[in-house]
Amino acid sequence: MKLTIKELAPYLPYGLKIIDSYNGQIHSIDKGETLDYVLQWYKGDKPHKIILRPLSDLTKEIEHNGERFVPYDRTTEGMMRGRSYQDRIIIENRLATNTILYQDMIYLISLHFDVFSLIENNLAIDINTLNN
Repeated sequence: MKLTIKELAPYLPYGLKIIDSYNGQIHSIDKGETLDYVLQWYKGDKPHKIILRPLSDLTKEIEHNGERFVPYDRTTEGMMRGRSYQDRIIIENRLATNTILYQDMIYLISLHFDVFSLIENNLAIDINTLNN
């Protein structure tokens, strides 16, 4: 499987970090970057991978833009039901069956959650595996 623009494009409006597989350097693709820059990276010879959060982080406290919170609590499902032991499974099932609410999908993408199973397919790096 190869990373396609279909999986990459939804993340671009929210900024994205990529890692160079050769030297481990992390680069940012900011939401203000030009399409030429993004395509240059995407079609480049160097193997880069995007850095994403696994869905297992949904019920854990994360830091995003300097704020700490539990992402699931801010989803529609979380606000309606409260937290339970099945939270992540509910969201994963909704993603798998394409029944997740649009605003929740956008929310997960904006927090760089791996909604396309890219980590599992070795097309992205789990943010939790990075040293810093």
